[in-house]
Amino acid sequence: MKLKSRQKRLIISIFLVIASVLLIVFPKKASFGAYIGLINCLEIIVPSLFPFMVVTVFLTESGYHDRIFSLPAALMSKGTGLSRQVCSLFFIGMLGGYQCAAKSISLMCKKNIISSETASVLLCFCTNAGPAFLVSAVGSGMFLSSSIGVILFIASILSSVTLMAFHFSKLKDSDIFYRPKSRDNLSVCFVNSVKEACKTTSVMCAFIVFFSVIIYLIPDFPKNLYPLKCLIYSFLEVTSGVAAASIETSLAAVLAVSAICGWGGLCVIFQIHAICSDCKIKILPFIISRLLHALLSAFYTFLLLLTIPIEVKQTFISNTSAALPSIISAPLPALMLLICCATFPIYLTRQKNL
Repeated sequence: MKLKSRQKRLIISIFLVIASVLLIVFPKKASFGAYIGLINCLEIIVPSLFPFMVVTVFLTESGYHDRIFSLPAALMSKGTGLSRQVCSLFFIGMLGGYQCAAKSISLMCKKNIISSETASVLLCFCTNAGPAFLVSAVGSGMFLSSSIGVILFIASILSSVTLMAFHFSKLKDSDIFYRPKSRDNLSVCFVNSVKEACKTTSVMCAFIVFFSVIIYLIPDFPKNLYPLKCLIYSFLEVTSGVAAASIETSLAAVLAVSAICGWGGLCVIFQIHAICSDCKIKILPFIISRLLHALLSAFYTFLLLLTIPIEVKQTFISNTSAALPSIISAPLPALMLLICCATFPIYLTRQKNL
C-alpha cells in the first residue's frame, strides 16, 4: 500500500511539474485557452444551462418534478416496473442535460430521499446531453442542420433507455426510496435553487476553463494526424471534440459526434463528480456507463439515419448509399428494428424477474 501511495504521489508530482513548465514556457497559449474557455462559458454554458439548472433545482427542492412529469413517468413506470421517482429523474436528465440530472440526484441524496448507492446507479443512465446542446449547438450551430441535432438527441435518449434496462436489477433489488419529511415553502425553494444553480454553474465554468487551457497547450497536429487530434480533444472536452469532428459533414463525422456526446469527456465527468461529491458516488461505474453510452449512441444514430427522408440523408450519407440500398429503401422496417434494439434489454430483464 505504501508503494502504491508513493507511485501515485510520484505520478501526480510529475504531472504538476510538466503543467508548471508548460504554463511558464507557453503563457500566451495558456492565457488564450483560458480566454476561449471563458467566452464559451459566457456565450454557451451560462445562457443555455443556467436557466435549466435553476428550474431543475426548483423542481427537485419543491417536489414538483413528480407532478410535472407525472404522466410520462407513470407510463414509463408501467412499462419498466421502476418507481415514478426514478422515471422523473430520467426525464429531468433528458431535458436538462448532464449537469441538471446530476444536481437533482445530488439534492435527493442530501435530503435522504435516495441512498448513495442508488445515486451511483441513477447517474449511469440519467445523465446525457440535453436538447439545448445537441439540437441547437451541435445540430444547428456546427452541422447547420437541426435534423441532425434531433437525430443525435433521439439516439442519446434510446441509449439511456438501454442503459436503464441493464440497471433494473440493481434498482429493484433494494427499494430504498423514502419520502421527504417536509418541504420548504416555494419562496425558500426558489432562493435555494438560484443559489445552488450559481454554485453548480461556477463549478462547470471552472472545469471548462481549465480543460480549455489544457487543449490549447497541446501542440498542433499535422493534417495526416487530424483523427488523433479529434480523439484527444474528444477524450478531454466534449465541445472541443465535437467542433473538431464536425468540420466535414459526413456519415463518419455524425457518428463520431454522436459517440463524443455520449462520452461527454473528462471535463463533464469531473463536473458531475464535483456536483455529486456529497453523495459518495462510485466514479468507475459512471465512467464505464459513459463508454457504453458512446457506443450505443453511435449505433442508434446509424439506425436513425436509415429512417429519415432521402433528401436529408444524402447530405452526409451519400458515400454509403450504394452499400445499403435495401435498408435505406425500407425506412419502416429499419425503424421497427431500432425500436426492438432499444426495448430488447427491457424484455430480457423483465423475463428474468418473472
